[in-house]
Amino acid sequence: MRKGLFCFYGGSFRDKSEYVYGVLDKNVCFYGQSLAVQSQINFLKYISNQRGEEIKIQVIIITYQTEFSHFFETWFSDFDPLVIIIQRPIGNFRLLNKICQIISRYESDFYFLCRIDLVFKSSSIELITFPQDKVMCVSVCSVGSNYHFVSNLPNHVKHLQGNILPEEETRSRPNDTILYIPSKFLSEMIETKIRPHHDFTLSVDYDVYKNVGYYLNTFHDSNSWGDRNPLYFICNRLETLLWQSEFFYHTGEGHPEVDFNKSFQEVFKDERLLI
Repeated sequence: MRKGLFCFYGGSFRDKSEYVYGVLDKNVCFYGQSLAVQSQINFLKYISNQRGEEIKIQVIIITYQTEFSHFFETWFSDFDPLVIIIQRPIGNFRLLNKICQIISRYESDFYFLCRIDLVFKSSSIELITFPQDKVMCVSVCSVGSNYHFVSNLPNHVKHLQGNILPEEETRSRPNDTILYIPSKFLSEMIETKIRPHHDFTLSVDYDVYKNVGYYLNTFHDSNSWGDRNPLYFICNRLETLLWQSEFFYHTGEGHPEVDFNKSFQEVFKDERLLI
């Protein structure tokens, strides 16, 4: 039996905004977040015993204080969760670094980090796997303006040449809503080189970067408000009907993991919610 630590993190009970937590329309905030949690619990229950491999699950919740925060302990009670409530927003980088430092104290075969406001779709139970030798992200980000690349080079060079520079200098920009880290990369997580942020591929050594994989072989931005995603949508936001990368031409150079021939119907063939 393998041990898996699942950390659901970030702002919860939000009403549309990235920065407002449970204060605008409380009924909407509560319902949307409860929907996300229901899908997350169903995901955990499915993968714990229905894949032919038994996984012992540990759950950690790291979120900001709202009047609803106490519900998480009850909702996830089947998994005896550790719930950490931060009294006020501390900024994205501080939060991500804090998360990595906390969960790295726990011995596990793998670490699965997921935004707490994601509503999983049914396709997640088939597409999300837990390999022992790869760091896994949702996808490479969408193609517009070379946004699927990150680089330490000046912006004008990055945008003009991002799709032809060597991978050592320009790397894929991952969708950062979900991050899977096997224990063999624990040291990089402790050093916060690997963290759920779209530029972490620049922080790791090239040998580690070559072991970054993607659950989806199509481009998708993290924000489902602007770019539809077959794995999830973000609760309490509108979900767009547009798949942005469907309208961009790209050669595929530097992205062997991306299938450029998939149609919208193939990518979004199962849109049922995991609830």
